[in-house]
Amino acid sequence: MNQISYKIIFTLFIVTIFRCSIVAQETFTLNDVVAFTLENNREIKKSMIQEKIGYEVTKEVRSTALPQITASANYINNLLLPVLVVPGELTGNPGEVSTLEIGLDYNTSVALSLEQPLFDKSVFTALKAARSSEELYALRVKKTKEEVVYRVVILYYNVSIFDRNIAVLQNNLNQTNKLLEISAVQLEQGFIKQVDHDRLNVSKMNLEIQLS
Repeated sequence: MNQISYKIIFTLFIVTIFRCSIVAQETFTLNDVVAFTLENNREIKKSMIQEKIGYEVTKEVRSTALPQITASANYINNLLLPVLVVPGELTGNPGEVSTLEIGLDYNTSVALSLEQPLFDKSVFTALKAARSSEELYALRVKKTKEEVVYRVVILYYNVSIFDRNIAVLQNNLNQTNKLLEISAVQLEQGFIKQVDHDRLNVSKMNLEIQLS
């Protein structure tokens, strides 16, 4: 497998792990890859959403165990007040009949109630279950991050090792080519045998095969 194809596989793997478009960049440091993975990996994002849902469920269940406050207000505008007919003696008009309006033109009332459940087994059972789910989702997020980062780091180091091996092979090929040039001159002058020159050619072909 040549250097180009191996890097293509690495790029495809990164795209698969990230499940998104990767930025155009020729080289990545390990910190770059890990940071990009933690920020963009679809598996990690999904687990974090589930963790958030678990937190909201716990929050909702917890609210049912808290004191419940209910407030209400009422405003009445009495356009027509009821009229009461009374003897004039009550209003300072002896011998006459008087009328009195009963009530207020405006009436406002406010009510406030507070309810606190002393003990509801179903609420506390639900709260315990919600907390357990929340903790489970948090562990899943941690586990998902560790697994995804582990896969990326392993492949990153494999590619790094492969690159170093390629550099060593290329250097050996360059040295072999120089030796072939020298041995060709020595063979022509009779300083070495044909088999020595052929041995260098075989080494060159092996190196080229490994780099192909």
